[in-house]
Amino acid sequence: MTNEQARQRDMVDTTDCLEAVGVFKAWKNFFFVVLLIAMLVLGLCFWVLDLGLIGDEQQEPGEMVVTPEPQQVEPVTSAAQDEPVDHVKEQVDQAAAQAAGDVNEPQAGQEVVPTKFSRLPVVQQVHVMWTLRATNAIIIFAAVMYCFSILFTLKISLVGRLGGINHISRAFFWSLIFFVLVIPWQVALGWGLCGLTYEPSELLRRIGEYDSYSIFVKALYWLRFVGMWVISFLCLLFAQGRTCRWSKGTLKRLEVI
Repeated sequence: MTNEQARQRDMVDTTDCLEAVGVFKAWKNFFFVVLLIAMLVLGLCFWVLDLGLIGDEQQEPGEMVVTPEPQQVEPVTSAAQDEPVDHVKEQVDQAAAQAAGDVNEPQAGQEVVPTKFSRLPVVQQVHVMWTLRATNAIIIFAAVMYCFSILFTLKISLVGRLGGINHISRAFFWSLIFFVLVIPWQVALGWGLCGLTYEPSELLRRIGEYDSYSIFVKALYWLRFVGMWVISFLCLLFAQGRTCRWSKGTLKRLEVI
C-alpha cells in the first residue's frame, strides 16, 4: 500500500468518525436541553412548596378573610339589667346571624386580609406531586443517556485519533459525577446518603417538620434541597462546556474550521 492510498484510507476513517461523532453530539445536546429544563422545573417545585405558594383544595379561588374591627363594649346599665333574659338572647342571636352573613362583605373600618394560599389559586398540591414524580424520572433517564453519549464520543475520539482527549475525558467525568448525584440513594440504600431526586412525601415531611429542627438540621435541609441542586447544576454545565471545547479543538485540529 502506497502512502497515497494510506492517506486516503485515513481520511475516510476520519470522515466516518466525524459522522459518528456528529450523531452522538446531536443527541448529547438534546439530552442536555432536557436535563436543563427538568432541573429548573425541579427547583421550581421545591420553592413553590417551601414558600407555600400552592392553592388550598378546600378554599375557593380568590377567597378573602375579613378581620373585623374590635368594638368597644358598653357598660351594662340598670335598665338593661331589668330586660327579660329571652329578649337579650334574641338580640345576641340576631347579632351572630348578621355577623355570619356579612363575613365576606367588609364594612367600613374592617380590614381585608388575603388568605395564605391565595397567590396561586389554580395550582394545587396534587399537581406539584405529579410534576415532581415525572421530573425525577426524566432527570434519571436523561442523565444516563447524556453520560453514555459522552462516553461513546470519547471512544470514537480514541479510535479515530481525533484529538482533544483531555477535554472529552474531563467532560465524561463531570457527567459521571452528575449522574451519581441525581440517583436517589435514600431510596436505594435507605440510610445516610441522599441524591438530587426525591419522593414528594419526603419533601412534604421535611417542610412540615422544619420549625422543630435545630440550626444544624436546618442547615442540612437547605444543603439537601438547595445545595445539592446547585452542585449538580454546575456539574452539568461543566460537562457541557468541556464537550464544546473538545468539539472546537477537534474541528480546528482537523482544519475543518
